[in-house]
Amino acid sequence: EKDRLEKVFNYLATSVVVRDNASGKEKQVKKIDWQGISKALTQLGMKMTKAEIELMVWEVDDDLDKMVSKSEFEMMYKRCRFDEKGLEPQKLFNLVQFLMFDKDFKGVVTEEETYELIYVRYQDETKFKDEVENIFGSIPKNEVQERVIRFPQYLEQINKRQLQRRLEEKKKKNTHKRRGQEEEN
Repeated sequence: EKDRLEKVFNYLATSVVVRDNASGKEKQVKKIDWQGISKALTQLGMKMTKAEIELMVWEVDDDLDKMVSKSEFEMMYKRCRFDEKGLEPQKLFNLVQFLMFDKDFKGVVTEEETYELIYVRYQDETKFKDEVENIFGSIPKNEVQERVIRFPQYLEQINKRQLQRRLEEKKKKNTHKRRGQEEEN
């Protein structure tokens, strides 16, 4: 998982010159800017405005330099990966997640390509199958009996799942609230 995350960072990042605050010297580092994200999105068949992409960057840009450093990138990934309530900004994470599945950055992910990463995460057959189904949903198998998904479809599936999760959470809260009211009466 860590290797794939590193590979995606390097794919999206560009070298920039920054000044080291402690020494005052300039050095080259890799950071993700809106252009790198735009290029990746275009290759994946998604068009977004500069403002939309800058918002993706801003959501994780802790030092407000309009770029995503490696540490900000890793922190974003960890926050979103372990966010059980769905409160973290997910736009950049969803792109990163898709690219982690798409090992060769060819713009299409097969069901089989997701297996290794998902199984490493969950190591539970039921959760593994549920997660694969959450990604591929009702997408039919192709001529070689394998399901494939492109980024726009992936986003649609992920957004459906997030909406469903929020509705379930709201339903739980309402049920809990009603039980509390009934107990008071």
